[in-house]
Amino acid sequence: MLGVTFTRKFSVSLHVNDLLSRCSQSLFALRTLRQHGLPANALQVVFQAIVINKLTYASPALWGFASTDDRNRIEAFLRRSTKLGYRASSKSTFASLCDEADERLFHYVFSVCMYGQPNYPCSFTTLIIVLILI
Repeated sequence: MLGVTFTRKFSVSLHVNDLLSRCSQSLFALRTLRQHGLPANALQVVFQAIVINKLTYASPALWGFASTDDRNRIEAFLRRSTKLGYRASSKSTFASLCDEADERLFHYVFSVCMYGQPNYPCSFTTLIIVLILI
């Protein structure tokens, strides 16, 4: 579903493994950019655009199925990224990033359903389904 890998027991550990592997490759690319003279603030913008977006993609569906070990591994990756200077040290935890993604999704679906947009038909059933998923 949406590029998120679940096992038969609804574990997302395989997905987290793949996700952290891809994000680690992005850190290598960031290191290369740093070696070519990209300033620290620009590296942090690229990190946000590439890595954080990879991590938060489908997080409303993923985060609820992640084990404590999976969550700790993602948090450790973010701490390492901060230590390497790719992420501002005052940035929030991954759990709060997932909460923010949930809020954005809810507000988006709610506003589309309540105020309607011609390109996005919505029904009360759709709103209920989204509320159940969140």
